Amino acid sequence: MHPKPLESGEVEEESGEESSMTLQAGDAEILLNAMSTTSSKLEEAPTANCSPLPNVVIEGDRCVSSHTEVDKLIQAQQQEKKEKDSGPRMTKTFLKDHCKQNKLYMTPRLNDTLYLHFKGFSTIENLEEYTGLKCLWLECNGLQRIQNLQAQTDLRCLFLHQNLIHNLENLEPLSKLCTLNVCNNYIHTIENIACLPDLGTLQIAHNKLQTVGDVEHLSQCLSLSVLDMSHNLLDDPDILTVLERMPELRVLNLMGNEVIKKIPYYRKTMIIRLKQLTYLDDRPVFPKDRACAEAWGTAGPEGERRERESWQTRERRKIQDSLDAMATIRDQARERLRLRELQERGEYETITTPELENPSEKNQRQNQSPGREERIQAFVEDSLEAHEEFLQTQREQTEKEELGNEQPLKKQLDREQLGREDPERDRLEREHQEGGQLEREHQEGDQLEREHQEGDQLEREHQEGDQLERDHQEGDQLEREHQEGDQLEREHQEGDQLEREHQEGDHQMESTKREISQMESTKREISQMESKQQKKA
Repeated sequence: MHPKPLESGEVEEESGEESSMTLQAGDAEILLNAMSTTSSKLEEAPTANCSPLPNVVIEGDRCVSSHTEVDKLIQAQQQEKKEKDSGPRMTKTFLKDHCKQNKLYMTPRLNDTLYLHFKGFSTIENLEEYTGLKCLWLECNGLQRIQNLQAQTDLRCLFLHQNLIHNLENLEPLSKLCTLNVCNNYIHTIENIACLPDLGTLQIAHNKLQTVGDVEHLSQCLSLSVLDMSHNLLDDPDILTVLERMPELRVLNLMGNEVIKKIPYYRKTMIIRLKQLTYLDDRPVFPKDRACAEAWGTAGPEGERRERESWQTRERRKIQDSLDAMATIRDQARERLRLRELQERGEYETITTPELENPSEKNQRQNQSPGREERIQAFVEDSLEAHEEFLQTQREQTEKEELGNEQPLKKQLDREQLGREDPERDRLEREHQEGGQLEREHQEGDQLEREHQEGDQLEREHQEGDQLERDHQEGDQLEREHQEGDQLEREHQEGDQLEREHQEGDHQMESTKREISQMESTKREISQMESKQQKKA
């Protein structure tokens, strides 16, 4: 059968020509699929054995093409099919085995978290049954598109960082999404996320954002509060106008972009213009920082200096009030301890202060346990340590602020050096004076710290004196007891002497009684003898 030309001027296929390309019957389907992707080159075939493309000849099951574009389409289709068949795929069997290995639910809809990171997937697929997912991890794969997430309507967190994604798309079904992480991809434009009403966190660092138009869509994201666009290619200061239209923006990170070098006095300017900002780049925005920045915007460096001094004065007053309160607590505790010791010894103080005589403190003094004083002392020591840590933190923060302010000031000086030598010299002198003021304040803080340490030393010496006084009182008590013992011993000896004298008196009395009885017996004998003589006479 001879080949039938479709149009005039067509070249027929010869068996020995090098410019033609012969396809077997099994490749006809691939050719038609490749042709179907280009609407400008495809029309519906009238018959099964002919082709609508120009310069194509069909002979039996053989199809001939002379265009290199068709060859490229065929090769791309074959390459895509080859990669799809050879690489890891997110099949239903794999997902079930994965759930079993990680001790998840075997019923897909019961799982609320699915970890599919570091698997090498190139396509998101076969997640239709996982309708209960709230957190989906697809980190570190080979994903090129965001797709096939129509069933995940309850999804809250989606992690797609470190992939090959070029566009933000197909996110409309995720109406409850709160966190989206697409860092380390190839995204050039922020788009298609205004349809997410609950989106509060967007992490899009290490991408290809560059112009204001690339981030213009952010002004439509009214609920976005955390935005990380660090390490992109942003270089236009006008992005600040876009950020100002975000009413809920609290946390912003622009580190690694050229734009931070093009915004004069970057940190102060950002704090002034973004009213709700609480964290910028790598540091929080404290109320003191905002007040000083606003004073700088209103009255310049002099206003900032006055505002900073006012804040430092209030902070020192607050610290001093805390120290005074702790000293009062310490003195009251010592007074209660002294009164309790007097009460234990049976002595009472006639003159007392009204503060210590109210019923509530009397009850406290009566109900104090032996370890209460130790707890009070531990509380005082902890408070003093916390105060020292606070002073250290204040010094570090002041140094950081000075370093952060010096860098943009130096850059501004370099840009405005020509024609402004005298004003710049004055400003540098003022800054030098401010540095001297800060140094004096730092010295005052060191002086306060030394005084505080001396107070601690005096307190320890006072405690040692109290201990020595108690030891001395105990020694006096022992001496009095010893004297009482000597008195008792002397009285005992005197009693023994009296007892011996009493015994001697008894002995003498008995001897006297015996002598009297002998005399009486002698008298009786004499009277008897006399009576006998009278009778004889």
